[in-house]
Amino acid sequence: MQVAGIGYCAIRGCDRRAAELAAGIALCRPHHETLSSALKTPPKLFREVVYYATWPGESLVKIGTSSAIVPRLRALSTGHKGRAYVLAAEPGSFSVERKRHREFRASRMPGTELFRSTPQIINHINRIHADWPTWAELAGIGTEWQ
Repeated sequence: MQVAGIGYCAIRGCDRRAAELAAGIALCRPHHETLSSALKTPPKLFREVVYYATWPGESLVKIGTSSAIVPRLRALSTGHKGRAYVLAAEPGSFSVERKRHREFRASRMPGTELFRSTPQIINHINRIHADWPTWAELAGIGTEWQ
């Protein structure tokens, strides 16, 4: 469908008739779909994040690493009561995760990646909030992960 009075796609080298307007710019349907798709999936700011997750009613914090935080949250939600949620996330990979595990080893539950919620961990999470955007922005996804 051509949009009346618009003419051709504004993308250089494209000779297709404009079908849609995006922010006042005339685009053909394929370029409009590409732009729409890109806007729905923001780029990741970091390849991997170290996340701090918990569950409703829990006093434990899971410190882990993921490059795909949404599927990881789903997996964490299947083995516990309730839906897992992220308290904070910081840029980093397994080396940062290991550093955090060593840093908070006194509150670690033996044989797990679960830590008692201590003032040290809460202070660290608060520092992350001061230094980094929300975990959803950091991981490049929306706030809902259903």
